[in-house]
Amino acid sequence: MTELLQQVIAQIEQLPVDRQDAIAARFLAELAEEQAENVWVEDVRTKIDAAISASEQTPPLDGETFVNQILERFQRGRV
Repeated sequence: MTELLQQVIAQIEQLPVDRQDAIAARFLAELAEEQAENVWVEDVRTKIDAAISASEQTPPLDGETFVNQILERFQRGRV
């Protein structure tokens, strides 16, 4: 544990129990949010890596062909 964290805990220990619990709940919520963000970032990285890998194995398309293919998919979906 770092010195700074030890200082924070020492100060929190001086507070009434209900305040200690409130601060602890905020810390736990912050840690859970940070963990969820880390999971999301890793998921996005994995998807980006997969997209890069797929794009390296796929021949390039010109913009007009790409747009026309998307339009065809939309038109088939409406029929």
